[in-house]
Amino acid sequence: MKDKNKKLGVILLGAGNSQRFGGRKQFFKINGEMMYLSIMKKLASIPNTEKVLVTQFEEMTEEAKQYGFLPVMNKEPERGISSSIKLGIQALYEKEEQFSGILFAVCDQPYVSLESLERLVNDYLNEEEKIACLSYEGEMGNPVVFHPDYKKELLALTGDVGGKKVVKRHMEEVFLVEVKQKRELFDIDEKQDVEKGNETL
Repeated sequence: MKDKNKKLGVILLGAGNSQRFGGRKQFFKINGEMMYLSIMKKLASIPNTEKVLVTQFEEMTEEAKQYGFLPVMNKEPERGISSSIKLGIQALYEKEEQFSGILFAVCDQPYVSLESLERLVNDYLNEEEKIACLSYEGEMGNPVVFHPDYKKELLALTGDVGGKKVVKRHMEEVFLVEVKQKRELFDIDEKQDVEKGNETL
């Protein structure tokens, strides 16, 4: 990829109401650590990035700043994940920087490893495809990195529809980065999912 020496934009999505979980799952502790902090710390370790956290919770903002994230408040989370995607992209590009790609991650994926995140970023920068995502045995998951060419399509999303819709439109441009353990792709939607994630150790 020609622009591999430029910055990567990182958007951590954490504004959801978590209705199926019973509310505020971002703060649920797994192995003694709140879910959102687990992924935030790992993303903070990736160099040459501009990082944004989109949230509705004021409690997240101090940690976000501590780990190098710009906190952006989503005051209308009921509008769905597309509203957070738009807020994140707009915040990234307010400085009019050029990015080699935009990485989207979610706060309810605590088992993804730093090693997998680093491989995702490195493979995206070194391959010709314009979309890269983590996968297990060919099954796609998050996080996902998009080339800036897809910015307009991401901004056009509406309702509770995320970037997967854009991925499916451009499967010929997708590069899969395999994780070592299935549970790395596991996202927690309900409380019983915590036990399911532990079972896949």
